[in-house]
Amino acid sequence: MTEFNFTSIFFAVLFVALPVVFVSLVLGIPQYFLSKNKNRWFGLILPTLSFIYATGVSLSGFVSGLYWIGIIQFSISNIITIILLTIYWYVKKQNMKKSEIRKMTIEDLE
Repeated sequence: MTEFNFTSIFFAVLFVALPVVFVSLVLGIPQYFLSKNKNRWFGLILPTLSFIYATGVSLSGFVSGLYWIGIIQFSISNIITIILLTIYWYVKKQNMKKSEIRKMTIEDLE
């Protein structure tokens, strides 16, 4: 039986965290610009693709009969989806505030 010590836990977290951070940075920049578009569907393209990918990755665990591995894979893979959706909601909230300020400015000018 293997023992879990600090080193093994550190490397396990490192191998999960580094790809998530890297992919989030790489996808976060285009996600920001897609979310700034007036059409809301453009901002949902990358989160949708990320969710489909997470579902496909987790199917290997479910197909093999190890359901808990599938659940863990699904949870870890969807971290990127959550980050992309957070970027989407943040940008949309900023856009809504800017449009409200524009409307108030137009009303003040009239």
